[in-house]
Amino acid sequence: SNVGFRDTYNLKTKTPIDKIEKSKIILLNKDSIAIPFEYSYNEFEQKIAFDFKKEENQKYQIELLPGAITDFYNTQNDSLLFTFSTRSLSDYGNLNVITKNINRFPYIIEIITDKGEVIARE
Repeated sequence: SNVGFRDTYNLKTKTPIDKIEKSKIILLNKDSIAIPFEYSYNEFEQKIAFDFKKEENQKYQIELLPGAITDFYNTQNDSLLFTFSTRSLSDYGNLNVITKNINRFPYIIEIITDKGEVIARE
């Protein structure tokens, strides 16, 4: 799968997570070089978000070693491996927005799909 430069890589869990051991999570690029990352866990959506500096045309893998995740039932994961990549910067576009007559600050600009899903927000 692909991940955008402004996006985080997300793992959704079926059961609520009780504990995450960052020392048992490894993020590698295609040259097997460890990449520093941060993570956050959204309890409501049961989603782990991995945030890190992405490079274009790069392949990544996240390895969860045994015991990296402990769920609500005290069950721990076995070895897990997830792979994903980024595209070339030329695959993306630029959007310049000129705003006029805005009297109240701060303001928020969102790019949404035809279904109302937020793609970008500044």
